[in-house]
Amino acid sequence: MATTDRKTGNFLDGYRFWIIQIIVWSAFAILEIYQGIEFRRGNDLPIVMGELVKKSTYSTLPGFFVTSAFRFLFVRIVHWPERRFIAAAVIACIVGSLAVAIGQYWMKWLYGYVDQSPLGTWRYWLPFAPSRFVLLGVWTSVYVSIVFLSETMRQRARTKELETAAAQARSEMLRYQVNPHLLFNALNTVSGHVLNRDLASADKSIQSLSRLLRFSLSDGEAASINLEQEIFRVKLYLDVEKTRFGDELEIAFEISEEMKSVELPPLLLQPLVENAMKHGLSKSSKGGKVSIIAHAEGNDGVINIRNEIPENGFDENGGDAVCFGLGLKNVEERLAMFFDGNTSLTVTENSKCIFDVELRFPYEPEIDENE
Repeated sequence: MATTDRKTGNFLDGYRFWIIQIIVWSAFAILEIYQGIEFRRGNDLPIVMGELVKKSTYSTLPGFFVTSAFRFLFVRIVHWPERRFIAAAVIACIVGSLAVAIGQYWMKWLYGYVDQSPLGTWRYWLPFAPSRFVLLGVWTSVYVSIVFLSETMRQRARTKELETAAAQARSEMLRYQVNPHLLFNALNTVSGHVLNRDLASADKSIQSLSRLLRFSLSDGEAASINLEQEIFRVKLYLDVEKTRFGDELEIAFEISEEMKSVELPPLLLQPLVENAMKHGLSKSSKGGKVSIIAHAEGNDGVINIRNEIPENGFDENGGDAVCFGLGLKNVEERLAMFFDGNTSLTVTENSKCIFDVELRFPYEPEIDENE
């Protein structure tokens, strides 16, 4: 397994660097051979491939070894302050250019192209150092740019992962706020039946609560749930409340067929239904009606949770003022996170004692592949 540089991310790990290094310097060697061929053709000289390969070798190998050494150096100093790193890179290029010039002259001496070793003939190889400095400078600039670009991309990906994890944690925290309220309200209903010695209603409430909890556990930690399943969960909860209010509670569902498959955060509608129960029926002396309406409007999906109190049944002393509090904020935040903020939540009240919470979010109708 290739080892990864701790300071430079994953882009130039062990095997990738050597593959790029071999490809680049092989291309350089081929270019040297091509230039040698063209030079000999232009001067009517015989083309001897063995000689051209030798010259390409002594032009290429020193650069290959020096840039390989650069890589091990830069991996260790890439975390240095910017000015210090640049200064070190420039010094490395200067030293490296001298090393390449000496190495190329030394290989010429080994091949027999020159009579003296490079130690005593610095005047011959030193003039070639500036051009080698330019070559190494280009290599260093490209390499460091790739390294820092890779590190930037890695940091951005890491930041995105952390943001996603934080959003998921926030969403789960909001979701867990809903469950205790649901259970508390249901148990409060059961407790009321027991205190009134209405054991049949208490038993029915417990059975309805059992079905509700079983369904809640069955969907596990799902990140989303379609509207049809969410409505089924709401019906289970309303079955519990129905045992408490009896015929005083009227329930209506108007769910368009195309909206049933829309994905939403789990338990999104539950707090709104609870609020409709609490702040609607508590203000009525003659019961009331809770309606859940879902339909599409162009590119928007719209869900309304509405409670309606008969005009002659409105009781100003029948309960707390309408206040949606934590439940409404919970729904608003979870909906915005799920749809990346392209949502709205509106609460309206009219003179007919109707309180309406409207959720609006992006909606894309499913395309029938058979059409």
